[in-house]
Amino acid sequence: MPAALDVADAKVGLPPVSAFAHPDNKASQKLLQKAGFLPEHHVESMNRILYRRRRQAL
Repeated sequence: MPAALDVADAKVGLPPVSAFAHPDNKASQKLLQKAGFLPEHHVESMNRILYRRRRQAL
């Protein structure tokens, strides 16, 4: 996943990527963090954690 996101950053110019994970789903949270996503906050209405990936410097 990180390689595809790097292409999205550098070549395609896609908007920033966000993702959600359930608070109890530790495997998804670990995968997102390994791919460069950082947790931003808990979305109470969805009971999900919002993750965002910071763009790589070009």
